[in-house]
Amino acid sequence: MIPTGGKGFGKSSDPKKEAFKKSMDKLSKVDAEKKIWIGGLSDKVTWKMLEKHMQEITGTKPKITEVMKKGKACCAFADADAAQAALASANGSELDGQAIEVDVWTEKEKKERAEKPKKVSKFAKSSAAKSSGDDKDAVNAVDASSKVWVGGLSPKATTAKLKKHFADNGSEAHLCRLLKPGTACVTFETDDAASSAIAAVNGTKLDGKDLEVDVWTKSEKKAKKA
Repeated sequence: MIPTGGKGFGKSSDPKKEAFKKSMDKLSKVDAEKKIWIGGLSDKVTWKMLEKHMQEITGTKPKITEVMKKGKACCAFADADAAQAALASANGSELDGQAIEVDVWTEKEKKERAEKPKKVSKFAKSSAAKSSGDDKDAVNAVDASSKVWVGGLSPKATTAKLKKHFADNGSEAHLCRLLKPGTACVTFETDDAASSAIAAVNGTKLDGKDLEVDVWTKSEKKAKKA
């Protein structure tokens, strides 16, 4: 008798693995803003337990729920508003005796796909310095009250992209210089323009990352932290 249900003689597919694969395929087709990342789950938590917990906490049943390896999971909702509401209400809630962590799906991707730092040649460092934006002396010459500190930049960020992002949010930047990884200094024509830029751009997204925009005096304290 020839076995059925799998490729090759004597082999059959694993129903659990097939179900997991199908679920992950469905999740991959859902927009990131409709999904939330969940961490801190105990080994005993199943997708049914998690789905029931999310429904009880948020009042909304996820469209797709999948528990992955190492205490992590993903829930997809009908729309972005439902996902954000679930994030706010479920983060820190207790499931199976453990407080769970709920975050945006882009954060999950960052945690899962973090790359090891690569060695940079002297030539590359020199090129990066030349393309880091406006002249250092020109930026330094601007009064602190007309400058803002920017943090949370992605490695792909450029001065041109950062200036455009400020402009798109109603704040025309004067000078811009990239500093240590993930940070920058942006200057404006007036003190009021700098203050308005902080209010308008702080918390906005660029390259999928939340920007932190603050007054320049506070930036100096942050830059000096070990």
